[in-house]
Amino acid sequence: ELVAGQFGLVPRWVKSASDAKLRATKLVNARAETVTTSNNFREAWLAGQRCIVPLNAFFEDDLRSGKPVPTRIARVDGKAMGVAGLWEHWEKNGETITSFTLLTINANSHALMHRYGHPGVEKRMLAVLSEGTYDAWLSARPEKAREFMRAYPANWLLANPVETKKPKVPAALKRL
Repeated sequence: ELVAGQFGLVPRWVKSASDAKLRATKLVNARAETVTTSNNFREAWLAGQRCIVPLNAFFEDDLRSGKPVPTRIARVDGKAMGVAGLWEHWEKNGETITSFTLLTINANSHALMHRYGHPGVEKRMLAVLSEGTYDAWLSARPEKAREFMRAYPANWLLANPVETKKPKVPAALKRL
């Protein structure tokens, strides 16, 4: 089932829509290692509210030169990636928000992703799922779902510096 959702998880325990908007911006990523102990993500994880977020690419800053160089990271074959995520459905006072977060894993020893992020800080990467595991990820029991939190092979990813992180909008669309 394809469902549109707000990027940034809104936990069920959030009391108001204004609080939901504030929290969501901070909950766009969830560390796979602490998802079962975090108050923000534990309920969704234990309830098996897993999702797959399709991405053509994601962006990371390469800071090796001392200044941030936006870098587009995509699959070598150009196909979309399925990123492991969690979803939540929040309802209060007639307002409803369906939201999601992306799961991340440690990337300190990943051949490609170790070069992104600030020096001296733990490196993280999205938990990209292998295509053949999508159904299993969605239906696995919570204790088995951890097995899907593996580094995506570096040789299956392509990293290219880009001029800007923002997608260019055609002039015709700007005028609308």
